Amino acid sequence: MKRKLLTALISASLILGVTSIPSFAEAEQGYIDDVNQLKSVLQQDVRMEDLKDIVAPEVAAEFMGEKLNQAVELIGGQKFTADMQEQTDGSLYGEQSFDLGDGCEFVIELSDKSEEYLPATSRAVVSDPKWLGYGNRSFTAKASVKCAIGTANMSLTNRYELSANGIDERPGIATCSCSSMGSSITNGTPQITDSVARTPGASDVNMHCVYSLTAYSVKGSIIKSKYKLNTTIGFVDINKSTKKVKVKQSWSLAKVS
Repeated sequence: MKRKLLTALISASLILGVTSIPSFAEAEQGYIDDVNQLKSVLQQDVRMEDLKDIVAPEVAAEFMGEKLNQAVELIGGQKFTADMQEQTDGSLYGEQSFDLGDGCEFVIELSDKSEEYLPATSRAVVSDPKWLGYGNRSFTAKASVKCAIGTANMSLTNRYELSANGIDERPGIATCSCSSMGSSITNGTPQITDSVARTPGASDVNMHCVYSLTAYSVKGSIIKSKYKLNTTIGFVDINKSTKKVKVKQSWSLAKVS
């Protein structure tokens, strides 16, 4: 069955004009054993279910590592301001995607919500998402690389408090997952680098977390890469009479080793 599926995928590649498909050293085992070979097959509309039994795990792992690095290079370590819109439940949400080629994309999902319980009838409309009421809140940045062979994601929730004093950081939450064969990802403990912001227009709070990707290469070696996801809550202004703080949320992602 593996041989038939692999043959069908290769035939489709040839029909679509892909003529530079590498040789199949292990075709008798039904394996795609080369990253370039995998990229050729990915030019078709294939599903993970069709690939998981015919792609060598180390090939999938090397490919996913390549795409993660490409995502980091694409955004160039820049700090991006979070562009979010109010949702029906009063929370804020925004999403941005970047094309990585080979049917892959880098997606960043951003959300900010109050951790204070408010009955639906008492939720006020946020006329300006940057002005937020006093209380505990959380800003989450989730970075994902999505491919036909699987998805790797890193998520960091920056928990903070708004008050008449400004902004105070609270312990954060980090999660991660990787569904790509031959790879695994783990997260460290979120670190607070700036715990308080007291000066409007000139201070912020920062939190980051380091994520470690472990993968096996086609050469048999173990590849370990580390990425840092950072979140920032900027203290822009304060209105003590309305008990609101104007904030600016931002994020960045960089490879650290």
